[in-house]
Amino acid sequence: RNYIGTDASGNSPLGNVFEGIEVEGAHNNLIGGTTPAERNIISANGGPGIRYETASAGNIISGNFIGTNGAGDADLGNVSDGIYFAEAGANNIIGGSTGTTPGGPCTGACNLISGNNGSGFRALNTAAPTTIQGNVIGATVAGTGAIGNSSPGVALVSTSGALVGGTNPAQGNVIAFNSSAGVNVDGGSAAGDTIRGNSIHSNGALGIDLTNGANTGITPPVNVSFNPPANQVTGETCSFCIVEVFSDSADEGRISHGTVVADVFGDWEIFG
Repeated sequence: RNYIGTDASGNSPLGNVFEGIEVEGAHNNLIGGTTPAERNIISANGGPGIRYETASAGNIISGNFIGTNGAGDADLGNVSDGIYFAEAGANNIIGGSTGTTPGGPCTGACNLISGNNGSGFRALNTAAPTTIQGNVIGATVAGTGAIGNSSPGVALVSTSGALVGGTNPAQGNVIAFNSSAGVNVDGGSAAGDTIRGNSIHSNGALGIDLTNGANTGITPPVNVSFNPPANQVTGETCSFCIVEVFSDSADEGRISHGTVVADVFGDWEIFG
């Protein structure tokens, strides 16, 4: 275990002037692991906790605490983003599904990315597949308390082909308590970004916010209605689109109730 930006207790800041870790044009590296012994504490640094750029590809970041103390229950945020990708390459993985606990706490491959003074994870001009799965972003290690990042939990800016979450419950991220949106996808060149199976709640703006033409400007379902006696939800969307149904007292997406594919007319219904 490495302490990058803190003292050996993980409780006091001793930050580096710039980023904690920088990967530039390097491939197939592993930062962290799936056991507590492999975990890095990457906090209190003067730039991002981890910075990737210049086509760095095939790298894995898993099992780390980025922006918190060693116990994962207090803020020791990096000065900017927790993880920052600038024109990164393909097939980089943030987290994973090995040993994760759906909905928290943060275990196994889960990165705890909280308390940072920018986004939890930000990708800029990254036109290659990036996977963000199984992480806790903006909460404590238990997944319940607040250590929000100061911008969106996940920001995909002019970035395409990213996967945030997945269809397996172990792949879902907890994205909560961030000061801005839970997930923000921005820019007309941001296309084909998939956001599925996450628990997104208690953020300062929309749970998922598509801005400036992102994802071809796809809109949420309309004419959504709930029939309590039948425990049925219906609505309309684009033809053959996939619809995920969530409930949340604050109008985001905390609890998943399943997935359905709309018919040729865009009509859909789900029970449960």
